[in-house]
Amino acid sequence: MTPRIRASRARPAVMASALGIALSSGGAAAVRAQTALPPGTTSGPPVPTIVTGSPPYGDTLVQELTAPLFANSTTNTISGKVISGVYRNGGGTLDFFYQFQFDGSTNVEVDNTSMQSFTGVTGVAVAQTSEDIDGAGGLFKAGTASGSFSSANRPNASGNTINTTLLTGVTGNQNSFTFIVRTSSLTFTDTGSVSVQGGGISTFTTGPNTLAPLPLPPTAAPEPGSLPLFAAALVPLARGGLLSLRRRRGARRLG
Repeated sequence: MTPRIRASRARPAVMASALGIALSSGGAAAVRAQTALPPGTTSGPPVPTIVTGSPPYGDTLVQELTAPLFANSTTNTISGKVISGVYRNGGGTLDFFYQFQFDGSTNVEVDNTSMQSFTGVTGVAVAQTSEDIDGAGGLFKAGTASGSFSSANRPNASGNTINTTLLTGVTGNQNSFTFIVRTSSLTFTDTGSVSVQGGGISTFTTGPNTLAPLPLPPTAAPEPGSLPLFAAALVPLARGGLLSLRRRRGARRLG
């Protein structure tokens, strides 16, 4: 399957910092919680649902990408695609969006997903929406009611993998809600991957892959172990300078 890619374009700022603000039917802003997901989170906290009013979402769309999903056994089939998208939010950092869409040949309920390539990524918080986030003609679609995410975890110490559980699962001709990952990242890669499981079978994206964040570069601070060595190197320099000063003072007295 040839990947479908959409490039960046600006959108009206109606997203209202998607993971922090929701617009009620009366137009008033209401704060909605987002779930922080640091490395080592194993308890599977719930994933809050965000309502933002009419799409398309605001902020700036950077890129969208389609990757195929397929697996089968003698009796069961999973067939569809995952849509991944990157938006730059009003704070300048990147939000990542993932939706799982299944075609009519899928005959099992897909109830678990995993997203990889989050190693070292900080500021991770998650939410979801049932809305079509990029409007008519976009790659994302409205989510099926059964496609909401009930919980998420990030169990390994590196933080590489985000696992989710769907409330009741999605099957043929259905779409998951769109899973939103807010990060502190400024750059991204197209070498991420996802997997889905259901009906005793599972499948990974094998290329094209998915859009995923890159960690922030380390700050230019000295390694803690190097500080004693640096201090030790200063000692002979200081002694040499003191000796030179004493010699100059002695020369002045003799003159």
